[in-house]
Amino acid sequence: MRVFISQKFRGDIEANTKTAGDHALDVLRAGHVPFVPHTEFSYLQKVKYGDIIALYLSCKEIEKCDEVWSWGEISEGMRFEQDHAKGLGVKVRVKG
Repeated sequence: MRVFISQKFRGDIEANTKTAGDHALDVLRAGHVPFVPHTEFSYLQKVKYGDIIALYLSCKEIEKCDEVWSWGEISEGMRFEQDHAKGLGVKVRVKG
């Protein structure tokens, strides 16, 4: 099963990216394949409208995933990802 990792990115980007990687390891240990947008799209923070582009690309990746797993306080971007997943019929799990 392919699992999209939905977790806050903005704020302490370095810490949030590390935490997303830790969650990806949990997904891997559970026998699934993680997709971590924090590492895939971090380069977009250097360009104008990079956050919007990253959110668009994240939604395209969600279309390829079986589930979305979320951790932590739900940010605006995470809510958008979750709503997109639900609209596609992709299961959303809130892990903590």
